[in-house]
Amino acid sequence: MGLKEDLLRGIYSYGFEKPSAIQQRAIKPLILMRDTIAQAQSGTGKTATFTIGARHLRPTAHAQQPQQPRPHQACPAYASLPRPVE
Repeated sequence: MGLKEDLLRGIYSYGFEKPSAIQQRAIKPLILMRDTIAQAQSGTGKTATFTIGARHLRPTAHAQQPQQPRPHQACPAYASLPRPVE
């Protein structure tokens, strides 16, 4: 999927080994900064898809628009994922 190595290590540290179907389809367009609409059943990883895409693009994406829901509020694991070294 082209994710940064330190981000992948953080994901694996939570015990995730294989992306869900929605993650396989949606993460790549997100990191390519394409407009993306993703629809899937509950519990399939939509929130993780968004947070992984956001963390890949900007280690501090939640600080850009404080009026919007912050990724770490929607997914507590977001804040503990390693930030990419730039």
